[in-house]
This record gives sequence, C-alpha cells and structure tokens, in this order.
Amino acid sequence: MIRLNDLIRVASGEAYQDSREPGLTIGDIVMLNSGGPRMMIVDILDDGRVVAAWRDGDAVVEHSFPRLGVHRVSPL
Repeated sequence: MIRLNDLIRVASGEAYQDSREPGLTIGDIVMLNSGGPRMMIVDILDDGRVVAAWRDGDAVVEHSFPRLGVHRVSPL
C-alpha cells in the first residue's frame, strides 16, 4: 500500500505545457497528464478548470479537471 508520504513529485504541471502553444479551446483533444483516455474539451470554466468528455462504453462521461492536469494530444 502506498501512503501519501511515500509519493514524490517528479514533474510539475507546467512541465507539460509549452508557452509557445496556444491555450486550450473547445474541441481540443486532451489527455490527463497521468494518462487515461483521450477526451474532448467541451467547456472552459472561469476558475481555470476545463470540462472534458469521453466515451465509456455506450455512455458519454463529463468531468472538470484543473487546466494544469491535462495536455493537448491533437494537432493544432
């Protein structure tokens, strides 16, 4: 079992972002920095979070994530 005190930070969220890259927009395909399914940005909230949607079987799931927690995987 891993305890919180056993975890170490290996990179900051900013490490996944390039200042030359434009900000995320609705329709961009992203992935969590920790991995997972490809998701589409469906909303950008005023508090710096993004709402992403992805398919889970026949269902479409939406969830909000901190902007620094996702990175673009689709070409510009």
